[in-house]
Amino acid sequence: MTQEKRTGEVDMQDMGETAEMSVPSPQAEVTEGTTESVAVQETARLVKELEEMKQLVEDLRGKWLRAVADLQNAKKRHEKERAEWVRSANESLILKLLPILDDFGLAFENLPPERTAEEEKWIEGFRLIDKKLGTLLESEGVKPIETKGQEFDHNLHEAVSYEPADGCREGEIIAELRKGYTMGDKVIRPALVRVAREE
Repeated sequence: MTQEKRTGEVDMQDMGETAEMSVPSPQAEVTEGTTESVAVQETARLVKELEEMKQLVEDLRGKWLRAVADLQNAKKRHEKERAEWVRSANESLILKLLPILDDFGLAFENLPPERTAEEEKWIEGFRLIDKKLGTLLESEGVKPIETKGQEFDHNLHEAVSYEPADGCREGEIIAELRKGYTMGDKVIRPALVRVAREE
């Protein structure tokens, strides 16, 4: 019987040990809770860093887009300035050529009525030079300003005199003293004219 008791005691002791092993310790619970808390904090930190990175990327993208726009604007401005410089240089040269064109016109208006065949050849050669010069100016967008029978326009014409003229209406151009020219949409030299007025 003693042996049975001992055996029973052993059984009870074994049961006690088993019971102790199956009950989770409070320290294990704390460790699990701490691990979950650390994971949540780490996730929150990573989410925050991701949001900061997204904001940084957006800021950098905005700066890049502004830099690209600035570069394109600078190129356009440079091209416009260059075109303006070229146009201005062309205009300056053309203004120096216009008096030569005027001289050709005056020379042809005052040709002697009687000319030899040799003189006619010379005149024809000068007419060709005059024509080439006119073609060159046209290729640069230079056009003569119309005056004959036109109404005086202070934007295109410069009046030398106002005088009575039979058969002409008030403000009508009656004579052109010097040709005027436009280059594109700009007047580079106004036409010098005489204008009719009522008596």
